[in-house]
Amino acid sequence: MLSDGDFGLVLGVNPESPFAFRVADLPNANTRNGRLLAGLVLVGIAAYVYPSPADLDEQRVRRVAETEFEQWLRAACERLRDRDAAGEPIPEEGLDEAWRAYHEKPAILVGDRGRGVGRLSSKCTLYWVRNTLAWLAEQGMARPESTGGTWLLTERFRIQVKDMATEPAFTMLAAIGRGEHVPRTTVTPISLDEEAGA
Repeated sequence: MLSDGDFGLVLGVNPESPFAFRVADLPNANTRNGRLLAGLVLVGIAAYVYPSPADLDEQRVRRVAETEFEQWLRAACERLRDRDAAGEPIPEEGLDEAWRAYHEKPAILVGDRGRGVGRLSSKCTLYWVRNTLAWLAEQGMARPESTGGTWLLTERFRIQVKDMATEPAFTMLAAIGRGEHVPRTTVTPISLDEEAGA
């Protein structure tokens, strides 16, 4: 897949390609809980910066501030919690598990023992946000700003997101971000272990 817009020629990867990545490829995502958190953050970043089809067609640099995005994703999880409490369970098993795993963790937790002293703990959500953005940077889909805490998403990320824009978890999070109610019938089960086209 190619894009030849204002940013030059950008190569993308089809989801079925051997070069496509899986959520399990992300650092520290070797457990079920790790895959849920990494997958939710990855899809959340895509929905956060590209909440509508028009956004996906617009070639411009997108910025993600770690703490602002963490708050946005936490608010989205609270919307999903409210939906669940109202008797509208999420039929997408992975997303249903993921928002619960995310919501039960504190936003920030700093280690106080051993090598983790003074560092973000993997038991907090900001760790997973930063970890996922750093991984995207390693893949050429993001780069950190010099001020710290803010990342620029590249054109390559936009091209990859276009392939995941029909995924149920992306569709639901983007709709929540736009303030829309998402009927249960629009979501079908997917596995977080499937290849992600991002």
